[in-house]
Amino acid sequence: MEAPAERYSPPLTRLGRVRWLAPTAAVVAGVLPILHEQVLFPLLVALAEENRSLIPWFQALHSLIASIFPLAIALLAVELYRRSDPGRVVAATRSIGVASGSAQGLMYLLLALTAQDFPDSLIPIDRILGMGIGLWILLTAGTWRRGTGSATFFTGLGILAGVVVIADALGVNASPLIRNVGIPVWFIWLAVRLLQDRTVDGSDARDVLS
Repeated sequence: MEAPAERYSPPLTRLGRVRWLAPTAAVVAGVLPILHEQVLFPLLVALAEENRSLIPWFQALHSLIASIFPLAIALLAVELYRRSDPGRVVAATRSIGVASGSAQGLMYLLLALTAQDFPDSLIPIDRILGMGIGLWILLTAGTWRRGTGSATFFTGLGILAGVVVIADALGVNASPLIRNVGIPVWFIWLAVRLLQDRTVDGSDARDVLS
């Protein structure tokens, strides 16, 4: 009796490794903000109180960590656009995500390089860019082809997550449950779907969330 043939597993090309950035970015976008808010930022504050001379370095580290989330959003916006069917709404969604994420990320990177505290003059700009990121999450969740069961649930969860991010950008504490649980869960689900979106030859299929 012949042994069953082994299933072919194609080698991971350099392009394939690049495509793993999108699922990684989704996990980072979901986990890092809550980790920073609940653990890293309080730790930096406590360390700064004990070492006043190191405050500029702590401010730089805080800004550097804060830049990762919006830059991950910009990367996701590009990758999800590449994996979707073309259309005006999808193109507009990509533009909002790339523009808001990259601009906010670069702003925080600039603050990290200069080791400055967040100036009041940038607060309105930061709020606008934060609203843009929330709008990208909302549109991304709402414009992908809807499925049934869990896909429908996560579509609704993503829309709620986008609304909460917009509210947070406006300084409104809308829903701690969605912020602390719903947003990470939605991004992790998005990462899982991105990982599942692979054909046998290692290329990517269309309509990742269908």
